[in-house]
Amino acid sequence: MDVVFEMIFEFFAELFCEVLSSAFTDEFVPYEKLPKKKRERYKFIVSIVSGVLFVSLIVGGGMLLGTNGKSELGKILIGFPIMYFLTAVVLLIRKFVKQRKKK
Repeated sequence: MDVVFEMIFEFFAELFCEVLSSAFTDEFVPYEKLPKKKRERYKFIVSIVSGVLFVSLIVGGGMLLGTNGKSELGKILIGFPIMYFLTAVVLLIRKFVKQRKKK
């Protein structure tokens, strides 16, 4: 059982910390060159939000497992990271469409 949780943790840690952070950073940060201090601040904020949502996903999953799927709070806690992921996917697609239109 520990191996399954480790694999799930690795998957979501990679997903939230690297892929989604870069997708959100690229979409919300202006295209002109930012000062290094400001860029690092944005990366830090996105990393913190990703970490909080990851913890929310784990806690919500634990609550749902403990109550056999009847916990409303568990459903809400799982819903936040899912919406974050879907928003990042939509923004990434939008970014690619904008880049294609410019060419």
